[in-house]
Amino acid sequence: MPDTAQRRARIVLLASLLALAAESLMTSGALLDLQLRVGAIPAAVAALVTYVLPGVVVGVVVLATRRRLGASVLVAVGLLVLARLVLQLLVELPRFVLGLGTVAIAVAALVLATVLTAAGGGDRAAGARDAASGLVLGLGLTAAVAGVTGTWAAVWRSDWLGWLVTLALLGAAGWAAWTLRGDEASEAPRGVWVLGPFLGVGTFALASPAFLASQAQVTPGLGVVDALAHVLIVLAAAGSAVLAQRAGGRATRLGLALPALVAAGYLLLGATSLTPVPMLLVLLAGIPAAGLLVLAALHREPRPVSPWRLAGLGVGVGLGAILPLLIYQIDYDIPLGVPNALVIVAATVLLAIGSRAWRAAGRTVTTSAGVSLVPAAGVVVVGLLGLAATVPAGFEAERTEATTLRILNWNVHYGVTPEVAVDLEAFARTIEEHDPDVVALQEVSRGWLLGGGTDIATWLSRRLGMGLVYAHAADRQFGNALLAKAELSDVAVTQLPYGEGPMRRSAITATVHLADGTPVRVSSMHLQHKEENTPTRLEQLDAAIADIVPTGPSILAGDLNARPGWPEIEAMEAAGWVSAIDAVGDPAALTFSTWEPAERIDWVFGQHVELTRAEVLPDTSSDHFAILVEANPAP
Repeated sequence: MPDTAQRRARIVLLASLLALAAESLMTSGALLDLQLRVGAIPAAVAALVTYVLPGVVVGVVVLATRRRLGASVLVAVGLLVLARLVLQLLVELPRFVLGLGTVAIAVAALVLATVLTAAGGGDRAAGARDAASGLVLGLGLTAAVAGVTGTWAAVWRSDWLGWLVTLALLGAAGWAAWTLRGDEASEAPRGVWVLGPFLGVGTFALASPAFLASQAQVTPGLGVVDALAHVLIVLAAAGSAVLAQRAGGRATRLGLALPALVAAGYLLLGATSLTPVPMLLVLLAGIPAAGLLVLAALHREPRPVSPWRLAGLGVGVGLGAILPLLIYQIDYDIPLGVPNALVIVAATVLLAIGSRAWRAAGRTVTTSAGVSLVPAAGVVVVGLLGLAATVPAGFEAERTEATTLRILNWNVHYGVTPEVAVDLEAFARTIEEHDPDVVALQEVSRGWLLGGGTDIATWLSRRLGMGLVYAHAADRQFGNALLAKAELSDVAVTQLPYGEGPMRRSAITATVHLADGTPVRVSSMHLQHKEENTPTRLEQLDAAIADIVPTGPSILAGDLNARPGWPEIEAMEAAGWVSAIDAVGDPAALTFSTWEPAERIDWVFGQHVELTRAEVLPDTSSDHFAILVEANPAP
């Protein structure tokens, strides 16, 4: 095979493996929700064990293939193909076990492929560039695939699209591994371990359209920002893959700006007067910066490879990927005491230190950018194919079809079902079946790790053909939403007091007009969840009641995390709000949890309306049951 074709196969191998490893990493976040039912610490322990296992997989594969690295990569990719195909078919506990096992195999395959590619078949300079090109292009492929699937990852889908994406990624990795099966590597750069923070930060932040769109959101209405984030990620990654082939040694020092870029991006979050474009550009500059750091790391002096060193790399990369995300996420159960965004910044500092880019010397550029152009162009094409799925639907009409308002309230548990899956279609079917005018949602994730990186808000909007407004809470990737067929106007967001935490909460309110023109204010709200923190919930309710003052027909729906007879409910009633379930439904109905109903903590209240129906729906897609309410304006 010509040298250019061989090098191109290495780039394709790394790009496809990084995309598969990124999918596995986000999948593990949703799978670990099963352990979160026990507690944050057991979930953290399960995560750490999972991400130590890549070292075990690497060691076993290398020893089994007698240290022939090309054969090791082929075996690791073969195991990944088998595990990933079986995973697509499984449900519940088997999916949990194999899903976490697939993470270990994917990371192990990525580590071995990086070492093999960096060796360059004896040309280490070209190998380092090919590895950097493949890895940064993998970030673009991750974003491109997220667009095609609407961020609802292929691993969770049983439709033709899920299988098509899965087979395409596995096919590309399998073809490249087979092509390179005869390659060998006796040395590995000392900087390969930076692949860990590169994978973690890249997957969670730099290559996540849902993450960037949620961070850049400055108004409750979503739209062009989502598409812009998607396109810019794909183009930045494709350009960076080409840049890696041409950048001189000293140019890699520019990558040291990565921590400052990420930190500046987070600082801009407070500047709500800015348009989202500057912040998007600042954060997206992190993609070429990360690529330059990886290039510098892979140019570091090599050392002989051995099964034990390679196994150590597997452990280091696995932990380097998950630890920043684990610490970032645990802040929402055990507050860190500092903004958790600093954890992501710290991970980029670690990447910069590991690269030793400041020591990079000038090198003659001898490689051609053309070797990465074809793979880069392919990623751009895939990215453009998925562009439409990144934009929410618009409102279908100015008014509802009737003078009775049907509202469905649902805490969707960031899309994760009790059967340990992300099944957005199940949520959509239930909403569609009951045909509400407005849907009030809580725990809506937009790129959140525990939700598998899915943008539930945009996906449901497009699937149902309903307009959308969204109010962020927590870290902006988690919040409340209103979906409606008829236009939602006068949208207002209420940021609720933090109190005892452990995460920020919000409420979103908008006006929908009934068929006869009557305006109805509708709110979706989510209060603090810890049972013992009634004082915090009362503070939050005081703020909400003071801000959401009914002057006409009004509905307030949400997860109040408070039971009948608690002070929170008494405060709502004292403010004039009437509980729909208590007025016209079954007060004995329970809303949480769906696998072991024990509490009624989800509520729909009304003022200046005649409540005519209130029903707790039996659907078990979430850990909360949904509530369907019908109301007429009071005569």
